[in-house]
Amino acid sequence: MVTPEENTADPAAGQAASAGSSGADRTSGAQAERDWLSEQISVLEARMRARAWEFAGPMPLPPDLTFQQLRVVNVLMATPGMTGHELGQALGVSAPTASGLVERLVEKDLLERRSDDSDRRVRRLFLTERARDIVNEMDSSTRRLFARLLGFLEVDDLHALVRVYRALLVAMDAGEEAGVGWSDRTE
Repeated sequence: MVTPEENTADPAAGQAASAGSSGADRTSGAQAERDWLSEQISVLEARMRARAWEFAGPMPLPPDLTFQQLRVVNVLMATPGMTGHELGQALGVSAPTASGLVERLVEKDLLERRSDDSDRRVRRLFLTERARDIVNEMDSSTRRLFARLLGFLEVDDLHALVRVYRALLVAMDAGEEAGVGWSDRTE
């Protein structure tokens, strides 16, 4: 049984309290606390992901769809009409890799190329109805599982979760404005 209180001893809090009263000390204490909290969130997220596999098993994927192809489908579900170049940038892959992914998905009837209305030389990428059905089924499975899990939370915890999701959306907006995206490679 995992309790939310596990591993709550915050070493950064002690450092911050003993750091003195100068602005630099408070800043370094605050950064140490942020670093510690970020690490705790990463650890808990990994544990939740592992438990989700135990709880629900792996998400069913079409047998002929690779993870990288699924990423393409998800990107184009969110941003239909990208060019191949834009898709490669969004995925953080080379143009030849993006082109190969697109070609395989076209062959599987999951993606179609259409001419741009304003420039016939430009080809835009769109999901087929079959691809949208696959994404919708996967999303539906995830939503059903998440709804079952939410049923085990207290109302106060649900309010806290709503605040966290809203804060994450604000952080995503701030990251987008700062030019930070999923394809950024930091490691």
